[in-house]
Amino acid sequence: MVPSFFYSFATFCLHSSKLCKKTCSVVKAQHYPDSYLERNPFLSNLMDTSSIDYAEGRVFTFEDESAIRPGFLETIEYSGPRQHVSYQMNEFAAVCPFSGLPDTGIVWVDYVPKQKLVELKALKYYFLSFRNVGIFQEAVTARIFKDLYPLLEPEELLIKTRYNTRGGIDTTCTIDSSEQKN
Repeated sequence: MVPSFFYSFATFCLHSSKLCKKTCSVVKAQHYPDSYLERNPFLSNLMDTSSIDYAEGRVFTFEDESAIRPGFLETIEYSGPRQHVSYQMNEFAAVCPFSGLPDTGIVWVDYVPKQKLVELKALKYYFLSFRNVGIFQEAVTARIFKDLYPLLEPEELLIKTRYNTRGGIDTTCTIDSSEQKN
């Protein structure tokens, strides 16, 4: 049974833009089996399916870890008193290598410097280099730690990432230099 709203929606779509026809196609695909559509040319001809580029089945390309740019990182000299320095990046993004979808979240960098501070603009560009990289959430935390620890040579370094909820699961990853074996 075809819902009555569909006929008026489909008629509107026939006279509208390609985008609207794609939307109509999505509604059609969600509610009607192929066998039904084959018997009803009015419904099956609502759009040219050779140019489907909406969510289901879409493949997004992403880069491997070689696209991460630790060379962007720069330091500045520090000679002040012992202090705890904390940075928070609320707009961090990488790509899930399993789904190809974006993983977004927050990155914290907490450290006690000896003689070097990381330059903030350089840190921002470094974080942005993850944007199109397919990398697991836990590997992001490890990679940031691996790149920053030898660069800064701090007394202490803590890297923490917290990702936006995916599939009802919250993920937080933490690496603390005081817990690492030398």
